[in-house]
Amino acid sequence: MRHLFLTAGLFLLACIVPNKSCGQPNPGAEYVSVNLISEFNTVPAGYRFFTGVHFEIEEGWHIYWRNPGDSGIPTDITWDLPDGFRVDRMQWPYPETFREGHLVTHGYKLETVLLQPLFAANPPEGENMIRARVDYLVCKESCLPGFAEVEMPIQVDDIQIRNSSAISLIAQFRDKVPGFIPTTGVSASVNDDVITLTIPGRFLRDDPDLDRIHFFGEEDDLVESSAEQVKRITSDGRLEMQLDVSRYRSQPVESVNGVIVNQNGWRNTSSPNAIRISVNVN
Repeated sequence: MRHLFLTAGLFLLACIVPNKSCGQPNPGAEYVSVNLISEFNTVPAGYRFFTGVHFEIEEGWHIYWRNPGDSGIPTDITWDLPDGFRVDRMQWPYPETFREGHLVTHGYKLETVLLQPLFAANPPEGENMIRARVDYLVCKESCLPGFAEVEMPIQVDDIQIRNSSAISLIAQFRDKVPGFIPTTGVSASVNDDVITLTIPGRFLRDDPDLDRIHFFGEEDDLVESSAEQVKRITSDGRLEMQLDVSRYRSQPVESVNGVIVNQNGWRNTSSPNAIRISVNVN
């Protein structure tokens, strides 16, 4: 559960998001440019590849991650695919935090790509049009809803042809998608509405800067976004984080699912700066 900014733009959102055909106002589009990109222009049937929704955001404004934090609305993408194509789970680059008064939110500024693995299972040969409806909330001092209806062609043939204009951009944001770590040695417990999360020392670089480490819960009612995250290195070299349970949590915390960002970098992981954890509470 989250607080929402009560602006005129949010009242418009009630029309734009739940019923995507109802209203034409699109005030957020003045501050956000949205396009579809793909690492390949031409693929053979049976091929899996990455596409993405590319956002360019005016300086000073931001859009939201899957868990927006204390306020905001997650960015939403609805795919409209031709026969023979299917999508896997969308991959979110790790977010950053924004402090808005007493609220802390999670999202993206300037530029991001939300990555969508696409599988050309058994499409017809020739040009196939990939379409998506993108809904977002863009905020600065106030918030404005925005949407975009975007499309791009994908050619199905016996060969693969890379899209040189997009492949490096997709690779850049793939590096920001959190990598999983083995759960061996990762633990979580809850006591007095505080989650204690422990990460093995083998993932830490020497002399880690704890101020540059931050946990983002995937559920919006898991941790209190605006609360201080207390971190320390234990005597046996593990990272221990204490996270306040969200004031909106109505059920016991049985598992901890989220992303831990380390701006100075992790080691022994597939992602340079972010790891995703999913662990049951002891």
